[in-house]
Amino acid sequence: MHCPVDFDNVDLPVLLNPFFSILRSPLSTGPIISAALSALHSFFSCGLINSNSRSLDQALVELSSTVSHCKFETSDTSGDEVVLFKILTVIYDCLCGDVASSLGDVEVCEMLETVLTTCCQMRLSGKSL
Repeated sequence: MHCPVDFDNVDLPVLLNPFFSILRSPLSTGPIISAALSALHSFFSCGLINSNSRSLDQALVELSSTVSHCKFETSDTSGDEVVLFKILTVIYDCLCGDVASSLGDVEVCEMLETVLTTCCQMRLSGKSL
């Protein structure tokens, strides 16, 4: 089945903005954050976010900032670890996928800082991902 929509012509920041809003909201819980991060990962996996996407640079700046500053109300340890893992998965999608060459230095540093901070926090708490 062929999809009639050419996703390369979709303005990526407009498409991703609702997910960014969820990730930025102080009212979002771990499960809601987890669902939004899963959607972003799916967008990378299915090729919706790719090196030909319209306004990719702007979308990656917003994505980097949003994911790197994602905060959520902690609830249960295992659910919180899932959210942290999904944050790292989206960062991996950015840094290791075909959009990596479109990332600026600031975005790369911001995401790497998030990875290192998350790993250090997990290590201090005696947990591992």
